[in-house]
Amino acid sequence: MTSTPSRGLCPLATALLLVGALTAAGCETYDPPPEVEILAPSGGQWFPETPLVLRFTEPVDTATLVFDVWPVSLDEEGNLRSDAVAVATGCTPSQGECGGMTMTLSDDKTTLTLDQGDTFRERLATPFFIEVAAGLSDLRGRPRRVPTRLVFQVDPPSTEGEVDVTLNSGVFTISADLGDILAGTFLRMIADMRVDPATGQTWLIATVAGKLKEAIPNTNDPREINPKIDGEGWVLELEAHLTPLPEEGAFFMETVPQDIDVKVLGVIRVRLQQLRLRATLRPGAGPDGRDAYIGVLSSAKVLLGDDGDDLGAVAAADWLGYGIFDSELTEERYQGLPRICEAAPCDILVANGGDCQLSLPWSPPAPCQ
Repeated sequence: MTSTPSRGLCPLATALLLVGALTAAGCETYDPPPEVEILAPSGGQWFPETPLVLRFTEPVDTATLVFDVWPVSLDEEGNLRSDAVAVATGCTPSQGECGGMTMTLSDDKTTLTLDQGDTFRERLATPFFIEVAAGLSDLRGRPRRVPTRLVFQVDPPSTEGEVDVTLNSGVFTISADLGDILAGTFLRMIADMRVDPATGQTWLIATVAGKLKEAIPNTNDPREINPKIDGEGWVLELEAHLTPLPEEGAFFMETVPQDIDVKVLGVIRVRLQQLRLRATLRPGAGPDGRDAYIGVLSSAKVLLGDDGDDLGAVAAADWLGYGIFDSELTEERYQGLPRICEAAPCDILVANGGDCQLSLPWSPPAPCQ
């Protein structure tokens, strides 16, 4: 899914727009339309009792505030499926209640709070988005020309216990849409995962990946995503936990928050503070029997460049993943892919000038034994 930015434009884009406006209007001050973001809750996760809070950059004309709520139901190209069913449509503050959610607008008209009620209680660990319709205006009548999508996910509590899960190979793709930070930006990785069946404790190592040149920009097709095992490549480790969900054969996966410091394209420094992945895993439920992952990525702050330009937080960016079969891992493009159960996963990556961020000397986790 291609997201419309839900917070301020990146500094460069904002500067260019501002210069253009001043050039066209002499010395008049540019008056932008209101923008809206969804606030990340304390601790970075929504639970059934956690309200959803939308914040506007200025007071809004409430008659122009209209939104829908949809599940993030995506195909392999990252587009919303035609059979997706909305949770709520045409919601406005004047209704007071919509789709089982109670709405409260602040007196200064800069914050809208949605109390969930039981709306998402039976749909935990599923990503949704609120789409604020185009036309949202400030009190001076200046409207937004495009809709805004705000992703969120209501999570279940993690529980320890036995986990009976069978995966294609343990290797899967991760494709996260970071358009809320920089329009058209995607984070792609190929991860290798192992699970302790007695406790649900989970270990991953994730290698940055790119798409084939001929693939569409938002592709999630694992056949079009290749690991970077060269000077632009890097690999990191993540701790996680797997919990069975009420849905038969489904699991909730969440990683432990972790600070990430990597280089994009080998030169641009990017720091993701308190990065966390959360998703529903459905083994064998994807195309051709692939394991299917769908969830959200969050980060408390994103810093760009050595000077650390603050691009804001990622409250929730949707991501999609598919399992890779053992038979595919013999293909040339996967040769040198760091594998979690290897004694020296990074050897080929490092020899090619890549960045190994694993704990060294590497010790494979217990499930590898």
